[in-house]
Amino acid sequence: ELAKAKNIDPFEIRINHLKDKRAITVIENLKDQMNSKDQGVDLFRGIGFSRYKNSAAFCGVGVELKVNEDLEIKLINAWISVDAGEVAYEDGIKAQVEGGFVQAASWTLYEEVNFDTKEIISKDWDTYKIIEFDNIPNIQTNVIDQVGLPYLGVGEVVAGPTGAAISNALSAALGQTIKTMPFTKEIITKEVLQT
Repeated sequence: ELAKAKNIDPFEIRINHLKDKRAITVIENLKDQMNSKDQGVDLFRGIGFSRYKNSAAFCGVGVELKVNEDLEIKLINAWISVDAGEVAYEDGIKAQVEGGFVQAASWTLYEEVNFDTKEIISKDWDTYKIIEFDNIPNIQTNVIDQVGLPYLGVGEVVAGPTGAAISNALSAALGQTIKTMPFTKEIITKEVLQT
Protein backbone atom coordinates (compact mmCIF):
# COMPACT_ATOMS: atom_id res chain seq x y z
CA GLU A 1 0.00 0.00 0.00
CA LEU A 2 2.87 2.38 0.76
CA ALA A 3 4.57 1.62 -2.56
CA LYS A 4 1.32 2.19 -4.43
CA ALA A 5 0.53 5.42 -2.56
CA LYS A 6 3.97 6.85 -3.38
CA ASN A 7 4.19 5.28 -6.87
CA ILE A 8 7.35 3.35 -5.94
CA ASP A 9 8.27 -0.03 -7.40
CA PRO A 10 7.27 -2.69 -4.79
CA PHE A 11 10.70 -4.33 -5.05
CA GLU A 12 12.56 -1.05 -4.65
CA ILE A 13 10.62 0.08 -1.58
CA ARG A 14 11.66 -3.12 0.16
CA ILE A 15 15.28 -2.93 -1.00
CA ASN A 16 15.54 0.74 0.01
CA HIS A 17 14.48 -0.07 3.59
CA LEU A 18 16.71 -3.09 4.13
CA LYS A 19 20.30 -3.28 5.30
CA ASP A 20 20.67 -7.07 5.28
CA LYS A 21 22.49 -8.04 2.08
CA ARG A 22 21.02 -11.55 2.08
CA ALA A 23 17.48 -10.15 2.24
CA ILE A 24 18.25 -7.76 -0.61
CA THR A 25 19.72 -10.62 -2.67
CA VAL A 26 16.53 -12.67 -2.25
CA ILE A 27 14.34 -9.76 -3.33
CA GLU A 28 16.57 -9.00 -6.32
CA ASN A 29 16.53 -12.69 -7.29
CA LEU A 30 12.74 -12.74 -7.10
CA LYS A 31 12.57 -9.58 -9.23
CA ASP A 32 14.84 -11.15 -11.86
CA GLN A 33 12.71 -14.32 -11.95
CA MET A 34 9.48 -12.39 -12.38
CA ASN A 35 10.93 -9.98 -14.94
CA SER A 36 12.07 -12.91 -17.08
CA LYS A 37 8.40 -13.59 -17.91
CA ASP A 38 6.11 -10.99 -19.43
CA GLN A 39 3.01 -10.25 -17.40
CA GLY A 40 -0.08 -11.77 -18.99
CA VAL A 41 -3.02 -9.73 -20.24
CA ASP A 42 -5.65 -9.23 -17.51
CA LEU A 43 -3.29 -10.80 -14.96
CA PHE A 44 -2.12 -9.10 -11.78
CA ARG A 45 1.06 -9.52 -9.77
CA GLY A 46 2.01 -9.14 -6.15
CA ILE A 47 5.05 -9.92 -4.02
CA GLY A 48 5.77 -10.77 -0.41
CA PHE A 49 8.99 -11.16 1.58
CA SER A 50 10.02 -12.16 5.07
CA ARG A 51 12.80 -13.61 7.15
CA TYR A 52 11.23 -16.46 9.09
CA LYS A 53 11.14 -15.65 12.81
CA ASN A 54 13.50 -12.73 12.00
CA SER A 55 16.41 -15.15 12.45
CA ALA A 56 15.97 -18.08 10.05
CA ALA A 57 15.63 -18.46 6.27
CA PHE A 58 14.82 -15.61 3.89
CA CYS A 59 11.98 -16.01 1.39
CA GLY A 60 10.45 -13.92 -1.36
CA VAL A 61 7.29 -14.95 -3.21
CA GLY A 62 5.73 -13.51 -6.34
CA VAL A 63 2.28 -14.38 -7.64
CA GLU A 64 0.46 -13.74 -10.89
CA LEU A 65 -3.29 -14.27 -10.81
CA LYS A 66 -6.55 -13.40 -12.47
CA VAL A 67 -9.94 -12.61 -10.98
CA ASN A 68 -13.04 -13.42 -13.00
CA GLU A 69 -16.38 -11.59 -12.94
CA ASP A 70 -17.63 -13.99 -10.26
CA LEU A 71 -14.67 -12.97 -8.03
CA GLU A 72 -13.01 -16.38 -8.34
CA ILE A 73 -9.23 -16.14 -8.01
CA LYS A 74 -7.13 -18.26 -10.35
CA LEU A 75 -3.42 -18.60 -9.59
CA ILE A 76 -1.42 -18.60 -12.84
CA ASN A 77 2.27 -18.29 -11.94
CA ALA A 78 4.28 -18.26 -8.75
CA TRP A 79 7.94 -17.53 -8.12
CA ILE A 80 9.84 -18.39 -4.96
CA SER A 81 13.32 -17.21 -4.00
CA VAL A 82 14.78 -18.71 -0.85
CA ASP A 83 18.05 -18.41 1.07
CA ALA A 84 18.34 -21.07 3.75
CA GLY A 85 22.11 -21.03 4.09
CA GLU A 86 24.39 -23.69 2.63
CA VAL A 87 22.46 -26.13 0.45
CA ALA A 88 22.89 -29.84 1.09
CA TYR A 89 19.90 -31.06 -0.96
CA GLU A 90 18.38 -28.50 -3.33
CA ASP A 91 15.49 -30.69 -4.49
CA GLY A 92 14.41 -31.18 -0.88
CA ILE A 93 14.35 -27.42 -0.27
CA LYS A 94 12.35 -26.87 -3.47
CA ALA A 95 9.84 -29.57 -2.54
CA GLN A 96 9.41 -28.10 0.94
CA VAL A 97 8.84 -24.51 -0.17
CA GLU A 98 6.61 -25.44 -3.12
CA GLY A 99 4.45 -27.65 -0.89
CA GLY A 100 4.36 -24.84 1.67
CA PHE A 101 3.28 -22.43 -1.04
CA VAL A 102 0.33 -24.67 -1.97
CA GLN A 103 -0.71 -25.01 1.68
CA ALA A 104 -0.45 -21.26 2.33
CA ALA A 105 -2.36 -20.46 -0.88
CA SER A 106 -5.10 -22.79 0.33
CA TRP A 107 -5.32 -20.96 3.68
CA THR A 108 -5.32 -17.61 1.91
CA LEU A 109 -7.99 -18.39 -0.68
CA TYR A 110 -10.28 -21.01 0.85
CA GLU A 111 -9.74 -22.42 4.31
CA GLU A 112 -12.15 -21.28 6.99
CA VAL A 113 -13.60 -23.02 10.03
CA ASN A 114 -17.32 -22.29 10.26
CA PHE A 115 -19.30 -22.65 13.46
CA ASP A 116 -22.69 -21.88 14.89
CA THR A 117 -23.56 -20.99 18.48
CA LYS A 118 -22.92 -24.55 19.65
CA GLU A 119 -20.14 -26.15 17.64
CA ILE A 120 -17.88 -26.25 14.61
CA ILE A 121 -20.00 -27.09 11.57
CA SER A 122 -17.24 -27.53 8.96
CA LYS A 123 -16.43 -31.15 9.79
CA ASP A 124 -15.70 -32.71 6.39
CA TRP A 125 -14.19 -31.94 2.99
CA ASP A 126 -17.58 -30.86 1.64
CA THR A 127 -17.91 -28.12 4.24
CA TYR A 128 -14.20 -27.27 4.67
CA LYS A 129 -12.87 -26.15 1.29
CA ILE A 130 -9.21 -26.52 0.36
CA ILE A 131 -7.29 -25.66 -2.80
CA GLU A 132 -7.77 -28.12 -5.66
CA PHE A 133 -5.45 -29.20 -8.44
CA ASP A 134 -7.08 -26.83 -10.94
CA ASN A 135 -5.77 -23.82 -8.98
CA ILE A 136 -2.14 -24.85 -8.53
CA PRO A 137 -0.01 -22.37 -10.48
CA ASN A 138 3.14 -22.94 -12.46
CA ILE A 139 5.81 -22.57 -9.73
CA GLN A 140 9.41 -21.54 -10.38
CA THR A 141 11.78 -21.77 -7.43
CA ASN A 142 15.33 -20.46 -7.03
CA VAL A 143 17.43 -21.64 -4.10
CA ILE A 144 20.33 -19.32 -3.27
CA ASP A 145 23.27 -21.37 -2.01
CA GLN A 146 25.24 -19.65 0.75
CA VAL A 147 28.31 -21.89 0.85
CA GLY A 148 29.94 -21.99 4.27
CA LEU A 149 26.99 -20.43 6.10
CA PRO A 150 24.79 -22.40 8.52
CA TYR A 151 21.69 -24.13 7.17
CA LEU A 152 18.62 -22.26 8.43
CA GLY A 153 15.79 -24.68 7.61
CA VAL A 154 12.80 -23.99 5.39
CA GLY A 155 9.90 -25.59 7.29
CA GLU A 156 7.42 -22.69 7.23
CA VAL A 157 9.45 -19.94 5.59
CA VAL A 158 7.08 -19.54 2.63
CA ALA A 159 3.76 -19.22 4.51
CA GLY A 160 3.78 -15.49 5.27
CA PRO A 161 5.16 -14.27 1.94
CA THR A 162 2.65 -16.42 0.02
CA GLY A 163 -0.35 -14.82 1.72
CA ALA A 164 1.20 -11.36 1.26
CA ALA A 165 1.93 -11.93 -2.44
CA ILE A 166 -1.61 -13.14 -3.13
CA SER A 167 -3.05 -10.24 -1.13
CA ASN A 168 -0.94 -7.71 -3.05
CA ALA A 169 -1.86 -9.22 -6.42
CA LEU A 170 -5.54 -9.19 -5.44
CA SER A 171 -5.21 -5.56 -4.38
CA ALA A 172 -3.77 -4.75 -7.83
CA ALA A 173 -6.70 -6.55 -9.47
CA LEU A 174 -9.45 -4.93 -7.38
CA GLY A 175 -7.95 -1.51 -6.73
CA GLN A 176 -8.28 -1.94 -2.98
CA THR A 177 -6.82 -4.14 -0.28
CA ILE A 178 -9.01 -6.86 1.18
CA LYS A 179 -8.18 -7.22 4.87
CA THR A 180 -9.96 -10.47 5.77
CA MET A 181 -8.95 -13.97 4.72
CA PRO A 182 -9.79 -16.28 3.16
CA PHE A 183 -10.35 -14.27 -0.02
CA THR A 184 -13.70 -15.79 -0.89
CA LYS A 185 -16.36 -14.14 -3.02
CA GLU A 186 -18.45 -13.46 0.10
CA ILE A 187 -15.62 -11.78 1.99
CA ILE A 188 -14.43 -9.74 -1.00
CA THR A 189 -17.98 -8.58 -1.74
CA LYS A 190 -18.58 -7.61 1.89
CA GLU A 191 -15.35 -5.57 2.12
CA VAL A 192 -15.84 -3.88 -1.25
CA LEU A 193 -19.38 -2.84 -0.29
CA GLN A 194 -18.16 -1.38 3.02
CA THR A 195 -15.93 1.15 1.28
